[in-house]
Amino acid sequence: METGKLLKIAGLYKQKRKKDGKTYLTGKLNYQSRLLVLPNEKKQADNEPDFNVFLVPIEEKPHPKT
Repeated sequence: METGKLLKIAGLYKQKRKKDGKTYLTGKLNYQSRLLVLPNEKKQADNEPDFNVFLVPIEEKPHPKT
C-alpha cells in the first residue's frame, strides 16, 4: 500500500471503559461527529469482524445567555 495515496480522515485515541477496563478507540471526525471503534464482543466465527465502527453525533452544548 502506497502511503502517498492515503487520505487521513481522523486520529483515534485509545481509551479504557471505567466500568470494566475494556479498551476502545475514539476520535473527532469533524465538528458534528466522532468515530467510535469497539471490539466485537459477540464474534463467534473467523469471518466476523474483530471491531465495529460507529459514527456518533456530537451534541451541541447550549450557549449561556448573556
